[in-house]
Amino acid sequence: MDKSGVEGFGAYRKASDLFDLVVEDMRVVRRDSMCMRLVSQQIASADSICANIEEGWGRLGRAEYVRFLDFARGSARETRGRYKRMKHWLDQERVADRVSRCDEIIGILTKTINTLRNTMKTKNTVREEREEYGARGEGRGSRGEDSPPPNLPPDPRPPTLDPRPPTLAPSSDPCPADLRRRAFFNERAEQWLDMWYKNEEAGDYSRYDNEFERLFDLTALQPGDAVLDLGCGSGVMVPYILDRIGPEGSLQEVDYAEKMIEVNRRLHDDPRVTFTVAGVDELDVPQAGFDTVFCFSCFPHFHRKAETLGVIHRALKPGGKVVIAHFDSSQDINDHHRKHECVMHDHLPGETEMRNLLCEAGFTVEAFIDESGFYYVGACKEPKA
Repeated sequence: MDKSGVEGFGAYRKASDLFDLVVEDMRVVRRDSMCMRLVSQQIASADSICANIEEGWGRLGRAEYVRFLDFARGSARETRGRYKRMKHWLDQERVADRVSRCDEIIGILTKTINTLRNTMKTKNTVREEREEYGARGEGRGSRGEDSPPPNLPPDPRPPTLDPRPPTLAPSSDPCPADLRRRAFFNERAEQWLDMWYKNEEAGDYSRYDNEFERLFDLTALQPGDAVLDLGCGSGVMVPYILDRIGPEGSLQEVDYAEKMIEVNRRLHDDPRVTFTVAGVDELDVPQAGFDTVFCFSCFPHFHRKAETLGVIHRALKPGGKVVIAHFDSSQDINDHHRKHECVMHDHLPGETEMRNLLCEAGFTVEAFIDESGFYYVGACKEPKA
């Protein structure tokens, strides 16, 4: 990311200054032991203002940059509201100053968001994003009609919940929110791998190679394995899986966003791979047909987690394994989700809750890792006696 560029954006500079003041203020508040949770929440929300601006700055698609700015604005509002409630521990003058600083940041972000939205109203957003992804960096030297307003990054990208947001429907009878989510992923299917997995320096999709290597070292697929990939998206897992299951193995890709499956099918023309458009409740797979089932970056969005694990249990062979993985910790994912209304109830369980869910579904947990940048659960279906 071009730090010199993002630091030229007024909202970012003010958010960075605010973060320093928050750290200073929380040293005062933390003296009261009952405020420890408030302290961590306030530091996290203030950091989230900067982090979302930084994240949007280096990504592709102007329409998506607006989403990151909206996330940053939401974090600024959260920080402002909590400062108002901290009047019990901070003096009135300090609270008024911090609230005023939050208001300034919110004002800049709101003006920027409105400017970008008004610009985009005159264009076909999907076509514009496809053109930008196909010709990134071209014609960026002048202020033509396709150039962004001053002090704004040229190529931002959509928000995410974690490295690969889920696209597997939680129900065969989707509610309006599910339909909106499906439309969101369908509209972005063509660009999905470029948006989230592309290594800009190498020009390939190796951005998370180290994390994937760790994931598959833990999973230990074998040649000839039958694998089910739930919430597969456009297929970021496919090459890693095929490399490990060999010519005799098989892979079934399942997603409820049909455009994701279309892209996946086009990119991975391999006789070992089959493709299914289905939600988890619609899933029609052979019982005891798979050696491993992956839920990569999708488990929080299954609203009926126990039922989902039941479906997975039935699909696995005796001794088969379910793998639930994310490239972030449960705390970081859940903190992010709570800030955004559409996914505020989408929860990635911590260790105790996850172990209980798996045990009740008939699994034995073999590995559990929950740390910054990596979440992994490997659980085995008990073999027949």
